[in-house]
Amino acid sequence: MAIFSRFEWVISKRLARSSAPHYTGRDESQNMDNDAIQFLVDNGINNVISMNQISLTDDVIERMQERGISYLNLPVEDYTAPTIRQLREAYDSYLPAQRTTLVYCGYGHGRTGTVIAAFMLLSGNQLTRDDYHNFHVEEKVQEDVLDELAKELGLLVPPP
Repeated sequence: MAIFSRFEWVISKRLARSSAPHYTGRDESQNMDNDAIQFLVDNGINNVISMNQISLTDDVIERMQERGISYLNLPVEDYTAPTIRQLREAYDSYLPAQRTTLVYCGYGHGRTGTVIAAFMLLSGNQLTRDDYHNFHVEEKVQEDVLDELAKELGLLVPPP
């Protein structure tokens, strides 16, 4: 089993997405062990944004920081959507050019897909519902928050 299931680069060597480390079906199952931290280092990832409703422990976060990896947890319950404030906070963490970022939640789809789609919107890209689905946005509430963000940005998404 992969440490980070569904790991893929969204923007090569800049933005990646995946499941939580060692995910087995529940947010609580994440395990950022030494192998997971080494995977991040080996892939040049120095910034992790977690939408998992459970934060990593302080000692794990410290071990990540010792390896040059920053960590931001913006807890979002599974099958729900981040707030626009959380999406903007995640984007602010991603923005610095020297950061190579991994975004994860539990499985690596709904909440993660919402963040990835929000990053595209915040970068000035107009997205359609098909784009949302291609990013693995799963729930209507997730589509709705992206529509609200697009409206705020003047990037109205055409109706489905």
